[in-house]
Amino acid sequence: AAAPATPAEPPAPAAPGGNAVLRRVAYVGMRKAIGTAMAASWAAVPLVTQHAAIDVSALLDLRARINRDRDAERRVSLTDLLIRITARALVRVPELNAVFDGHELQILRDVDMGLAIAVDDGLVVPVIRAADRRSIDEIAADTKALAAKARTRTLVEADLVGATFTISNEGVFGSVDHFTPIVPLPQVAILGVGRTVDTPVAVDGRVEIRPLTGFSLSHDHRVVDGAPAAKFLAAFEALLANPIAAVV
Repeated sequence: AAAPATPAEPPAPAAPGGNAVLRRVAYVGMRKAIGTAMAASWAAVPLVTQHAAIDVSALLDLRARINRDRDAERRVSLTDLLIRITARALVRVPELNAVFDGHELQILRDVDMGLAIAVDDGLVVPVIRAADRRSIDEIAADTKALAAKARTRTLVEADLVGATFTISNEGVFGSVDHFTPIVPLPQVAILGVGRTVDTPVAVDGRVEIRPLTGFSLSHDHRVVDGAPAAKFLAAFEALLANPIAAVV
């Protein structure tokens, strides 16, 4: 006897209103893992985001001086410098370099900096270890290596675990001033970086055009109040005004 026919797959549901579906994207794999983590954080964390627009003239000057005689492989990016400066600010205000499991806040010694990197189907956050004690050239080498591994999908678990604070730089897209980054559990804070825009500002009673970058600090209000968050931003701004102090 002939084998029974395999039942046909039921048709996929139509889009609301009968609109044509261009393509369907299954909610699986990396996308689902990211979504699950984001939903867990959003449900658990009373999120507060503080914004600041900060003059980065000195930072841009320092990058230009560092890179003046370097080839492309040895150049330092703004993100590299921001990792180092953020790490030094966390040394000054360690309450934000911490993890929280719902029962105990652990303020940590080393600044293991997570760096959010966009990939084709989502987001990965590899970790630069002990960023507060690494040279700017070591940080630059690490970020290049981790970005290459992210692009080629060769990151391993050891590259991705243990961050104590995260930086998410959306300024590289040139369209975002400020945003609300979601704190990745069990961390207690994350710094978002927006674009740099030449802006008229008052300097000693006169108007000057200065490059201002938008920064957005989100924190878990269960364990981080507004005062330490503001102190961190103040320490961060002071280091941006004199970045060589954080780099040497």
